[in-house]
Amino acid sequence: MNVSSSDIPSNLTGVIPGPLNPGLYVPFTAPNTSAVGAGGGSVFVGSGLNTSFTAAVAPPPVNLTQQNKTLPWSGPRNGSNAVTNSSSGNGSGKSSGAVDVREGVIGAAIFGTILAGVALLV
Repeated sequence: MNVSSSDIPSNLTGVIPGPLNPGLYVPFTAPNTSAVGAGGGSVFVGSGLNTSFTAAVAPPPVNLTQQNKTLPWSGPRNGSNAVTNSSSGNGSGKSSGAVDVREGVIGAAIFGTILAGVALLV
């Protein structure tokens, strides 16, 4: 099936640059630390977070696909990005500790489906 790029749905404003977009990749930036959290509290700032690396100072988007590179977050993590929790796994019975973006997306989709089913029952 041939589909033109103009027939592929996107959001109303087009494609959004971000850390999970290989076509317009920018690294994760620090949150707005002066914002108010969902429960009215402050924004969580973990130790070691560079709060000066905000969207205002982030580099311009880069097309990783064009450079034949992958997203740093989309594959197994190793080195300083390795998962240290030995109880996490990929469902294959092997406990490599590797977690990738696809597992998070699949988990969110399953949770959303279950939540929608519960909402219909109520």
